[in-house]
Amino acid sequence: KPFLQLPTSFHPAVDAWLGQLRRNGPLLLLSNTTPLHSAWFLRQFRDCMRHFDHVVLSHAVGYRKPEAQIFQHCQHLVGLPAESMVLVDDLADNIAGALNHGWRGVLYHPKVGLDQILGA
Repeated sequence: KPFLQLPTSFHPAVDAWLGQLRRNGPLLLLSNTTPLHSAWFLRQFRDCMRHFDHVVLSHAVGYRKPEAQIFQHCQHLVGLPAESMVLVDDLADNIAGALNHGWRGVLYHPKVGLDQILGA
């Protein structure tokens, strides 16, 4: 059994969600990551990356979720007010950081549906 099993593709539903979300406004990928990991996932998931207008990598900007500066940076990139921003994340601390910055948040888990994300 491998020490670390990394996914090799996005779940098909996620790719479909991204396509639908993209039609509702700018889409930004925000990831707490390292240069090595981001190089791998950007290459591995390049087909899904087509949905994103911006990709913000913590190691590149010097801030990480849930720090306020990373939310400010993302907001500046898309040019929208805080109340128009939604973070979908699997960590409650990151959602709390977004909420503290005036964003809306959806705590992701496999049973979260697109309707919940769009309704945030």
